[in-house]
Amino acid sequence: MATSVAGGLGASAPVGREDEVCTVVEAARRAVAGQGGVVFVTGEAGIGKTTLVNAVLARLRGLQMQVYSGTADMLEARWPFSAITDCLQVYRRSPDPERARLAVQIHPEIDGTAQPAAGDDIGLVQQVIALVEDDCEQSPLALVLDDAQWADPHSVMCLQRIGRLARQLPLLVLVAIRSGPGTPQLDDLLESNHETPAHSHQLRSLPNPGCLCVLSSRPVREAVGSSCVGDHDAPHVVGQAAFQAPLCFLRRLALGEFALVVGVSG
Repeated sequence: MATSVAGGLGASAPVGREDEVCTVVEAARRAVAGQGGVVFVTGEAGIGKTTLVNAVLARLRGLQMQVYSGTADMLEARWPFSAITDCLQVYRRSPDPERARLAVQIHPEIDGTAQPAAGDDIGLVQQVIALVEDDCEQSPLALVLDDAQWADPHSVMCLQRIGRLARQLPLLVLVAIRSGPGTPQLDDLLESNHETPAHSHQLRSLPNPGCLCVLSSRPVREAVGSSCVGDHDAPHVVGQAAFQAPLCFLRRLALGEFALVVGVSG
């Protein structure tokens, strides 16, 4: 997906990830000023990498820069250049003639069926790099790839080279990738960018959510169906209300009969 929008940065960061979002946004600001860089967001499956990436994308689209984003697909991990071309919108029907031409070279059609390119892989990598450089000449660029653990080897090669060039361009490269055994792509990308001013954020589990605090205890007593719940008990029983009488609880919440404030335990 590609956008280029000027505006405010009102999108909120995920709870507990404010520092990480701010760090990436600051790296984007430096890229807009001409000092590009690379940011890696790593962590185990389900830790919140995609949520963080989406929050960052909302902020980036408020800056004066082009934003290209994509997600690597496990089913396309063996398809050459699939992750990077999807991210950069290199499609046959692209309105950009350079992208359309490159798409034909990477995935030529034979008898109406797309086949992986079997020619000069290095030459195709260089053409992808040239495309990124041309985009950067137009305006600052953010290139964002999520689930990079599924990226095909050719796309990883492109990211390695793009990462090395980032500090010479108004370019932010943001890569979210699963850490742990079985992700050689992470090792390759980190190793290839050891000389580039790259930031790496290892996401860790957030504190467990605290009790839901309720501002009106009378509807809680009704939702729970117990007359023994006092005002001081309300913060401790809202979770029970949601589980014991979920439909009633949600209906009353939707009607605005009581309000909830979610807190996070320290």
